[in-house]
Amino acid sequence: MKYEDIIHRCFRCGYCKFTSDYIDFNCPTYRKFGFETYSPGGRMWLIRAWLNNEIENSERFQEILFSCATCANCVEHCVFTFREDLV
Repeated sequence: MKYEDIIHRCFRCGYCKFTSDYIDFNCPTYRKFGFETYSPGGRMWLIRAWLNNEIENSERFQEILFSCATCANCVEHCVFTFREDLV
């Protein structure tokens, strides 16, 4: 499966950013910044928009993408099968 197909499977259900009991945030950068764009699903949608030429590659875009802690908590909690090399 191509990475574009995997990115387009995300529908931002939120499992990637919350723990299984929904009382705390699972994603460290989402916990720190508190904005959806810093969540795994938010990053997926930013990448999707970039791939569809809806937004441009900018310093701010890169800052958000590279703020990922690469802890792979999102991969563990995702209801879809994501490959870890996408993180």
